[in-house]
Amino acid sequence: MMDQESVSDSQVAIDDDYEDAIPMTDLESSSQNGSRHVLTKDLGDEDPDETMFFTKSDLPHRIDFILVYNNEEVDPSKEKQRKTFEENLTDVGVLLEREESCDGKLACVKIHSPWEALTKGAKLIGMRKKINVNMDTTTAFDAWSCFKALSPDQTIVPDEKDFFTAPFDPAKPEQYAIGDREEFFTNAERSLITKYFLDNTECPSDENGGKNILKGIDTLLHRKTYLAAFPLHEGNIKPPSNDPNFFKGKDKDRLRLYYAWAKPSNAFRMQPLDYVRKYFGEKVGLYFAWLGAYTTLLIPASLFGLGVFLYGLITLSSDQPSIDVCNIHGPGNYTICPLCDNLCGFQKLNESCVYARLTHVFDNYATVALAVFMAAWALVFLEFWKRDQAAYQFMWDICDYEADERLRPGYEKNARKFKINPITGKPDPYIPWYEKFLRSFTSLSMIFFFVAVVCLAIFAVLVYRLAVAAALFAVKPNGAKLITTVTASVINLIIITVSWLLVQMAGALRYKIREAQDFLRS
Repeated sequence: MMDQESVSDSQVAIDDDYEDAIPMTDLESSSQNGSRHVLTKDLGDEDPDETMFFTKSDLPHRIDFILVYNNEEVDPSKEKQRKTFEENLTDVGVLLEREESCDGKLACVKIHSPWEALTKGAKLIGMRKKINVNMDTTTAFDAWSCFKALSPDQTIVPDEKDFFTAPFDPAKPEQYAIGDREEFFTNAERSLITKYFLDNTECPSDENGGKNILKGIDTLLHRKTYLAAFPLHEGNIKPPSNDPNFFKGKDKDRLRLYYAWAKPSNAFRMQPLDYVRKYFGEKVGLYFAWLGAYTTLLIPASLFGLGVFLYGLITLSSDQPSIDVCNIHGPGNYTICPLCDNLCGFQKLNESCVYARLTHVFDNYATVALAVFMAAWALVFLEFWKRDQAAYQFMWDICDYEADERLRPGYEKNARKFKINPITGKPDPYIPWYEKFLRSFTSLSMIFFFVAVVCLAIFAVLVYRLAVAAALFAVKPNGAKLITTVTASVINLIIITVSWLLVQMAGALRYKIREAQDFLRS
């Protein structure tokens, strides 16, 4: 097994099997491009399922990540960045294969993380994996067991057995339920580990190999060195068949989720959250867990609201205020003041009869009970979700995620000072308090500035509504209210759009300032 040095200082040896999988002609052609173990091949009319694997290898090298760049752009600086970046990636132990689009405008670098690279990456990020310890799956009574009809289709997504996990250590493989190496790490975990390598790989900022170092794929994406970086989905969705093994085997998680979760016919079934987490990761799994809990608890709230609405309809005929307004021979015959000074005439009270009836339907005595119910509902939902969240964190082994989370590559790059961690005894990068204060002060100043801008915009729209309404009522009273409302809404839309554009410009300016700072430091 491997030593536990840092990724930047280690070189993981490639097995002989992987060396044999690369033809010598391809190695020679790749060496001319300056990248080791980079294969060159044009795209052809291939089976869509085969695009999940390398096309120039006899071994099933799964594609864990893809980098895309402009093949027609001639920029020595970007070419040097890509060359060095891909060389450093191969030093970590990953395999690369290059392909070009049919028109030759784009090229992609397919990345495969072999077993040695995966185990090292899992160790570095503290990934927890299944261990060889039997677990008693006897559970207490489950309230959802009474609603088996709402459960996901067990023939497609059978319940997974519970198991214990521990942080992965490649030096002790006998402690883990490895079995088949190709299935030990899920596709999401493979992509996560490969993304970690991409985030921690460095390259020079120019073709001369200057002191300024670019770290991480995100920096190269912003500089347009690469146009995109993404993992692949699991093949195409196939129509179901009568084969009992249609949903069994590896690389079937996307197929299972489509037929047991994404189809509209499953709208009233519970979600297969374990499979969502397995395919998309914990973050997406927790999001849909929250969405499912929120939607489920909205059912009693919607039923209560429907009851309030029905109560308003039932009691409409006995509502005395609306009866008085609509009574042409009684209070409805009262004359009320005009809406404007000059062109508006007097009105009868019964002219607002329809508005009075609609008001009672949606705003009646039961509305008070609805307000109290929703206040209690919000509290109950919050407590229920805290309970569910704790359960998912325990089942998915992410209780200590914040404690185990590694520093972001961007933070490590900007933190140029180190101090000894009193717990681990190892040097940790940190930013001095005065730099933190300056950044916090700048951030808070910008936040308060934009809050003031929003308040000013709201006040300006209110003044606009009053001024335009007064002017229009003096000229055309009939459509004055509608015109004022529509134009004010358009102004709000323009303000929101401009604010969004300012945010995008601020993000681009931030990267430009960071690049200037890196240049001055170098």
